[in-house]
Amino acid sequence: MNEFETIFKEQFKVIKNYERIVKQISQKSMSKEELGRQLNMVSGGGLSSYIYNLEQADFIKIFKSNAPFGLSREKTRKIVLWDEWLQFYFHYIEPNKRMIELNTESGLFEKVAGQSINSYLGLVFEKFCMKNLSNILKNIGVDIHQVIDYGPFFRQKKRTNPHDEGIQIDILVSKKGQILTLIECKFQSNPIGISVISEVQRKIQLLKAPKSYSIERILITAGEITTNLKKSDYFHHILGIASLFE
Repeated sequence: MNEFETIFKEQFKVIKNYERIVKQISQKSMSKEELGRQLNMVSGGGLSSYIYNLEQADFIKIFKSNAPFGLSREKTRKIVLWDEWLQFYFHYIEPNKRMIELNTESGLFEKVAGQSINSYLGLVFEKFCMKNLSNILKNIGVDIHQVIDYGPFFRQKKRTNPHDEGIQIDILVSKKGQILTLIECKFQSNPIGISVISEVQRKIQLLKAPKSYSIERILITAGEITTNLKKSDYFHHILGIASLFE
């Protein structure tokens, strides 16, 4: 249970503020300004330095939310916890340290994790796909020289407009020729059915890409898909988890 302290002390002399930052973004990704408010730290100066050091150590990653076709003026950058071990630590070990110390029987993890393990694995799977994007592109026949930009795409809901809807896309690749490749990453125990089509179609509508853009739809799954989804031909490519290693 001391792996966290060991890992951080190898990188940073004083770990208290680094731990606070990583613990906060393990709950959800957020902007530097939001992180500063949550931790009661000024968003400039010291906080910026901590974030920079964490990014250099590859514990976090920062993604911008600008639309690839230049329609979004949103300049927010989202800080994402990028280290799988830290994600696991703050989800299941850190909150249950005292219980783990007392435990002498098997099966504790199943009791602690419960149903939350499904959402946790879904989150980790998205990051795993992102880290292996080059293999995904290779499997769908995309030449990396055609790629202009890539990453998770998000647009925050505007507080001034109650009818506005936010949007989050697992991975969006912008390619030459005004082509967008939308990649949906799904990790679930049950076979994925046709309901995923409406989910992806809604994201495309909210993306509001110009008509001159074409959008490729890719599904990456760690499990099985239903026959109806396979017959729908909605996705240009459906890849299994093996594609992430090839």
